Amino acid sequence: MAKLEIYNDIVPQDEKVIMKMWMGLDGVCFADIKDFINSIDESDDNIDIHIHCRGGSCMEGWAIYDALRTSGKKITAVIEGECSSMASVILLAAPKGARFAQKNATLLIHNPFLLFYDLWDEKVTADDMDRLKAKLDAQANELRLEQNKIVSLYVERTGTDAETLQKIMDTDTAMSMEKAMELGFIDNILEPNTDSNKRQKSMKTVAVDESLFKRMLNKQGIKKAEDLNVVNMTVSA
Repeated sequence: MAKLEIYNDIVPQDEKVIMKMWMGLDGVCFADIKDFINSIDESDDNIDIHIHCRGGSCMEGWAIYDALRTSGKKITAVIEGECSSMASVILLAAPKGARFAQKNATLLIHNPFLLFYDLWDEKVTADDMDRLKAKLDAQANELRLEQNKIVSLYVERTGTDAETLQKIMDTDTAMSMEKAMELGFIDNILEPNTDSNKRQKSMKTVAVDESLFKRMLNKQGIKKAEDLNVVNMTVSA
């Protein structure tokens, strides 16, 4: 099974290079995932995705989703910490019945958005405002198309209705794994497997036949167990 770890922001390849060069940060891009898929041995039919990611670029996220869905591999996915924004789309590359999460993980779905920087750093005339309004209207239409596209995928892959999902996306707040399972994003919450009582239950008790024990003592010239002086003894099976 090939393990795919998505632990960084989803970014275009050129942005990833800049982040690495100037900030020392890493990212996940479509090229990374494509290289990963191409590197899997032909005899390995499984991809196990592990997600701790706050999301990122919609376009890059869709490309990653499509690459996974068309890989011809059986896909499972586990939320290990945070699964937000476009990371939730990548989660759904795994089919129903193959999506899991750690108990304390979080899932966040929200409407796509644009970031504007230094919008009012220069004088703006009425004509400039009209041109800006036209650009903003075009961007708003694109965002609505993207939003509907994401909701449609959620409906298809979770089975929850669009109205319910849209209300949650409007709030832009994280949900628990119990809620994520209720909505169909995941199928099971992983339980801890390191409890001491579970280890104790797995220990076996070995009983020694009393007559056999007496014969062993007699062979050593010892008549009863009380006469046995044990300094240090190791029992192995």
